[in-house]
Amino acid sequence: DGIRDDLVTGVQTCALPIYLLAAHDFVALQETHSDAGRARMLTMPHHSVAFYSHGTARTAGVCLWVKRQFLRLFDPVHDRSWLEVVPGRAAILRLDGPTGSLDIGVVYMHTGAARAARQQVQDSLLRAMRPRTSTLNLLMGDWNFVCDATDRFHRPDAAGRQDVPEYTRFAMNFQRERGFQELAQLDFTHDSALGRSRLDRVYSDHALA
Repeated sequence: DGIRDDLVTGVQTCALPIYLLAAHDFVALQETHSDAGRARMLTMPHHSVAFYSHGTARTAGVCLWVKRQFLRLFDPVHDRSWLEVVPGRAAILRLDGPTGSLDIGVVYMHTGAARAARQQVQDSLLRAMRPRTSTLNLLMGDWNFVCDATDRFHRPDAAGRQDVPEYTRFAMNFQRERGFQELAQLDFTHDSALGRSRLDRVYSDHALA
């Protein structure tokens, strides 16, 4: 929320992503509530460049900040390198170079009971992604559904909650057919009066050994 608020109010720097970029090659942001004007108001660190897929002033918006030094490992990016799969909800940065191809995807799925909308975004991602035989694919962001009963706890009874139908379809399409594995982290990234959930996850389709 702090990142989103900074983007909305147009302050000159976002402390957290800049801090993260100090030790990482790229940072994915979701729920930016950004538009073209607000993006221009944000002064990027000189060592990085931003790729935006805007939603509206009230909903959605995703962004990828990438270090220029990392981009120099690949061929120069062009207009088609940044693919807005579903504007404000899912986008992919396509990088190709002498050492191989890398696609970095950032997602912000619809919230609440909007399962059909989330499925449409996932279907669009499946159509847009390049095969793992030619490209290393990373997908990161706020998926707004959980995979396991231990990923969401309901405060009144401390019981676990799992989005079984949604995860079952995700597991079949992304994990079994496309080979995606979660880069596991155990932090609960969503906290509200109703409960806590582990909604933000990162997936990679690299081969396991």
